[in-house]
Amino acid sequence: MRGFGGDYWDPATGLCAMTGEPHVKAAEFMKSLVPFNPPDYLGLMWDIQSGYMERGETALSAYWSVRTVRLTNPEEAKLPSLGKAGFSGGPTADGKPQPTYTGSLSFAINAKVSDQEKEAAWAFIKWGTSEKIMRRLADEGWGISQFRKSILSDPALQEKYPYYKVLLDTQANARRRIFHPFYADVEENFGVELSKYMAGETAAAQEALNNACTAVNSRLSMFPVEQRLRWINDAPVTVLQK
Repeated sequence: MRGFGGDYWDPATGLCAMTGEPHVKAAEFMKSLVPFNPPDYLGLMWDIQSGYMERGETALSAYWSVRTVRLTNPEEAKLPSLGKAGFSGGPTADGKPQPTYTGSLSFAINAKVSDQEKEAAWAFIKWGTSEKIMRRLADEGWGISQFRKSILSDPALQEKYPYYKVLLDTQANARRRIFHPFYADVEENFGVELSKYMAGETAAAQEALNNACTAVNSRLSMFPVEQRLRWINDAPVTVLQK
């Protein structure tokens, strides 16, 4: 969906907006890949899906960075040519650049706790995101938690974990995926409706997307527009430059 230029939410209403042309094209392209999928493609969970790639039984797979380290570990990946797996950012339609969505996991301090607890939490955050700890995690392949450009651009680490360069490059045009309170509804309804479309139970992509979006909006519509817009208009954060 992102590769075709689509997005989750309508910026004017805060409602689900995944029924447009980019979304239809993405769903249709997804279905065109069915003949190239493993026979159990409708029931693949994360571990099973990535296992096909790690055993060298499929040519291409989408990976979260936290999972990519398995492809460089001979104890987990049994690729015919171990270490030769190539990495790149997600493809886009017609080669047009699209912002990369990052699934950001963050530290936060509860405003209602005591001053002592706030100070302790802040001390932990500074320790957990320090150069020493971030480099230790990076050396173990934890690209998902890595935000320091100086570490991702380290030539020795890029040689050890080639996908670090991809992570660094894609952050130049990145957007933070909002943790929307109704994202679970999106995941469930689109998972069901798109699976029906992939299995041939729903004839058209547009119908599947309309069904899913209607189900999501049936719950969202009970909230005022101002509330829905607060959920999707996430203020940008200051990004560390080193």
